[in-house]
Order: sequence, then C-alpha cells, then structure tokens
Amino acid sequence: LVFPLIPPGERIYVQIDVTNSQLANSLDITIEECFASPTSDRTDRSNILSLILNDCPDDPRGRVTILPSPDPHTTRFQFSAFEFTLAGGEVYIHCRTRICMEGVAGSACMATPCSKRKKRSTEMISRSE
Repeated sequence: LVFPLIPPGERIYVQIDVTNSQLANSLDITIEECFASPTSDRTDRSNILSLILNDCPDDPRGRVTILPSPDPHTTRFQFSAFEFTLAGGEVYIHCRTRICMEGVAGSACMATPCSKRKKRSTEMISRSE
C-alpha cells in the first residue's frame, strides 16, 4: 500500500472499533497503549514516541487528543503528524487495546477516562527529629 505524504503538523484522526456486528453492542474497548515508531516491527521499541497509555494522552508536547466516541465499542483520538528525523519519512502507529464485556463491574474497561480522573490529594507531612 502507498499512503500519501502527510506534512508535519497536519491532524491525523484514528478510530478503533469492534467490527463483529453480533458482539459489538455488548463490548467496550479501551486503548492500553498506542505509540509511533519508524519501523513496522511493534516489538522494536528502540525509537518510539508514546501517544496513548492507559486510555490517556501520553505525549508531553500535547499533540494527542482523545475524541468523543459515539458508543462504548469505539474509541477515537487525533494527533499532529510528525516525522522521525533519521527514519526516511515512514511512521507506523502501533496500538494495543483491551476489549471487555460491557457493564461488567471491576472490568478493566470500566476505568474512569483520564479526563474525568480525580487528582489525588496531597498533604504535608512534617518530621520532627
């Protein structure tokens, strides 16, 4: 397959969904991890850029945005195109997902999306010597 060259900074939209029509309505999907690499070998982690980790954007430059999904068995995100400087222009996106039965208590898919996660409170602890 030949894909068009996408200039750096252009938005790329990604959708991952369950396509089995008999099961799709009873399944939830989350993204455990998505990363970009200059190689098609997903096990080669020598030069990667993390995009999503545990259903949350994981790019310190803020290039990744989780988008609203129409249903629990679809997940969407977007990121700004970029290039690996020494890779010859090709960038591969690798994702690992988790699929769970919808509404099952304690399921990994029931985790609160990161945009709604509560920040942990901190308290000052003083030590006396």
